[in-house]
Amino acid sequence: MKTDSLWTQVHEIWRRSNVAIRPGASSTDIAAFESKYRVAMPADVRAYFIAADGTGDDMDDGLYRFWPLSEVQPVHEVLVSDRFEYSDRYSYPDCFVFGDHCINCWDYALRLTNDPLQPAPVFRVTGGDPPGEQMATSFREFMTRYAQNPDSIM
Repeated sequence: MKTDSLWTQVHEIWRRSNVAIRPGASSTDIAAFESKYRVAMPADVRAYFIAADGTGDDMDDGLYRFWPLSEVQPVHEVLVSDRFEYSDRYSYPDCFVFGDHCINCWDYALRLTNDPLQPAPVFRVTGGDPPGEQMATSFREFMTRYAQNPDSIM
């Protein structure tokens, strides 16, 4: 399978930041994720994880970290603390955190449903009040902006 040029551009940003390009997630891992959360990944999200499974523990030069599929989880499960209650914990229904900026200054989450044709809009998760805003109408739009200029997703 030929890699989409968008993912090649994203990987080039990671390489310039000395982030190793990780092997992609397996189709078995993707199927297990979809089964666990009862969702269907849209084609662009699936292609992204197949092309490379995030940046692992590494951040790019802009301090963005893209999580491996094994770490991706619903926002309400990420926004958990023993010390306080996040006011926006349940403000992102059907959204899954897939990355963060500056060691969780804020997170990025995409909406996943059981419809593989939905566009997977991306939201900034702030962990506060008011809740974060929609950053892009689709996962592909968000990643295209990142590929063109990582600062555009700030």
